[in-house]
Amino acid sequence: MRPFILLAFVVFELLWLGPRASGQPCDAVPVITTQPQPQTAFTGASLNLRVGATSATGLRYWWQFNGTNLPRLFPGQGTPLLRLENVSLSNAGRYSVIVSNSCGAITSQTAIVSINDVFAIAVGYVNLPVGPGFSLITSIFADWDQTVHTQIPNLPDGVSLFKVDGNGFIANNFLDGWSDPDMLLVPGQGWFLSNPSTEPFTVTMVGDVFEGRLTNHLQKGYSLCSSLVPQAGLISSQVGFPPTDGVQVFVWDQLLQNYSRYDAIDYDWQPEEPSIEIARAFWVKEPNDHDWIREFSVTDRYPAYGSYRIVHPVIASETAEINFFTWNPDGVSGRVYDFDEVTPLDANFSGQLYAGTNDTEEALTSIGVPVSFLSGPGAGYIRSATIKLPGIQGGDTIYLQLRAWETCLGATYEEAVANGSPSGRSALFNAVAHAPIEHGTPGVPPANANSFAPFHLSLPETTPLRIAAIRSSHGAAEICFPTRPGAIYCLLQAPTCIDGAWSAIPSYERIVGTGHAPKAFELITQQSFYRLCRVQ
Repeated sequence: MRPFILLAFVVFELLWLGPRASGQPCDAVPVITTQPQPQTAFTGASLNLRVGATSATGLRYWWQFNGTNLPRLFPGQGTPLLRLENVSLSNAGRYSVIVSNSCGAITSQTAIVSINDVFAIAVGYVNLPVGPGFSLITSIFADWDQTVHTQIPNLPDGVSLFKVDGNGFIANNFLDGWSDPDMLLVPGQGWFLSNPSTEPFTVTMVGDVFEGRLTNHLQKGYSLCSSLVPQAGLISSQVGFPPTDGVQVFVWDQLLQNYSRYDAIDYDWQPEEPSIEIARAFWVKEPNDHDWIREFSVTDRYPAYGSYRIVHPVIASETAEINFFTWNPDGVSGRVYDFDEVTPLDANFSGQLYAGTNDTEEALTSIGVPVSFLSGPGAGYIRSATIKLPGIQGGDTIYLQLRAWETCLGATYEEAVANGSPSGRSALFNAVAHAPIEHGTPGVPPANANSFAPFHLSLPETTPLRIAAIRSSHGAAEICFPTRPGAIYCLLQAPTCIDGAWSAIPSYERIVGTGHAPKAFELITQQSFYRLCRVQ
């Protein structure tokens, strides 16, 4: 019996350790790209916790609750998606996940799940004015769909929404729709809204008002708080926020675009008790952890206290960042066009930002990851991204350049250019980096970096150009492509895509460009590839 047990143990070790046990080289431990997010739910509801990770080898997941491994048969255990179904108060607590591969393991950040017991729900709405600059607001209603697309479906073009994410913010920009329409706006979770114009607008939110026993955990350190009920007033005496000794509150002044700080000293507010508006969020810095439990009812006058949802960022880094969002009210600046100088680039093209502290093109290096251009009315504009810049301090001037190329010809700008992709580079422009902590107070999201002039894909003499369309009909192939007026082109043909197999097609060795209208050619039908090259 013992040899069998020993053999089973050896087989288990080989299966668990994989390449490490067999002597294969180990590349790196997993990298977590998306951390589990804190959430609030109500009894009987269901919610999901997600983690994103990358690895050169296979990944394994093991979820934990309050530091203890969840059972193997728990819904979603062993996968990147943990499912909490028909939740009760016992599901409230801290969730994390261990992600491992054959090289090692890494533990995610902790996501706090708050469960509230609700006995009734009423319906309400609020019209929230949003002036120029930043506003710190919140979603205060319950809804079956908490995505930004459902909660705030229509806003003026150019508006940006920022959610706290660890040491910085996640950007979501509106241009004929949200760049991330599935972003969750958890009720009571504060976020910034940026209005880049000089005109105010109104955000209307409609939904169910929470009632019942509402519990929140106030974590030591910085938190972004907001009321779950449409109620305004003095923060403690009317709204019910506990003024624990040593707590600091930072209320955003939309007119001054800055924070006003209030300190609780001996449980009394200094310089005065702050006032909170309906659907407005605020920052709090707590000296210690504690729970905050209240009862709320729309019909009962007492206690008429609201509730708060807490977002717990770890604000400990000075890593600077910018929000890159190519949009301008003039509808031209920040836009990228195809080589006909008229057609805006669409989702078939990618762009990447290059940055540096020196205002020379040679000193710039790529940052972030390539992202696709928008399609439809937003064509010509790059999808938004908040980009963190290691080694850069808040307030530093960063020099930037956007580079664009056709996605199918390369994963990077350099690779696509080497493969003959039409490509282009904007002129250098600059932005000021933002730091999450500024002068001892919570920071604000980074301003949009979108101040470059429109630019077009370049046409090097030796670079083959993209063919706009190929249509086959009645024994002939019709090839259409845009041209520049006066430019000279040559049409090539080859049986394969291998370099060196290309040859010029007689009668199409010197084509004079006619402008923006497509040029068409009737060719003998055969299984072939075609390329268009500019020769002068």
